[in-house]
Amino acid sequence: MAGLMHGIMLKRFGHNVHILEQNASSARSGYAAGISAGPHVQEFLKNHDLTKLPYSVDAEGIQFLEKTSKVKRFIKKPYRLTSWTLLYYRLRANFDGLRSDFCSDPPPASESDGKAIFDTGKRVIDVELTDGTVKVRYEDVNGVKDGMLYADFVIGADGANSFIRRKVLPNVQRPYAGYVAFRGTVPQRDVSEETNRIFDGRLSVCNMSKPKNYILL
Repeated sequence: MAGLMHGIMLKRFGHNVHILEQNASSARSGYAAGISAGPHVQEFLKNHDLTKLPYSVDAEGIQFLEKTSKVKRFIKKPYRLTSWTLLYYRLRANFDGLRSDFCSDPPPASESDGKAIFDTGKRVIDVELTDGTVKVRYEDVNGVKDGMLYADFVIGADGANSFIRRKVLPNVQRPYAGYVAFRGTVPQRDVSEETNRIFDGRLSVCNMSKPKNYILL
């Protein structure tokens, strides 16, 4: 996601941008992940999202619930809630004009834009700076043909197990944080009106019996 946001800005400044995506498919799944669009994301979309389509639902604040659904505490703070999938396809529409169910009419590129290439199935296996130019070597995860690219500037946004981070910062460790997250969804039409009323317009956290367990809704 961060790579796409940087790619859009660089493209709009007239730079040619080539994104190497190790996932083999353009059709990415967000696994129903809900996310909050914070101030920086809101500002980015305001300035760079040319679709100008709605991307979020508003929440008036965050509530902490007991097991009986009684509100223990409420913090009034506006949130904009969206989904990983919607945001991803909105960014792709702006970067390389990808059509999807989330954006069927991507904005056209302007004459001042640089070229934008989103290359799937390419996993970076080496980067090397030589005479002011970065050589990026990659393997094709589909077993087609490995290759090499040359760039003036490289952004490492290759995920939690980033090869580029290990290459540039070999001493940085990523220890286990000590928690496990489970995710599930249910269609809104399948829950009761009372349940919809409790959650409507609010980000909710359910405190469990054990002090370090909770459910985020």
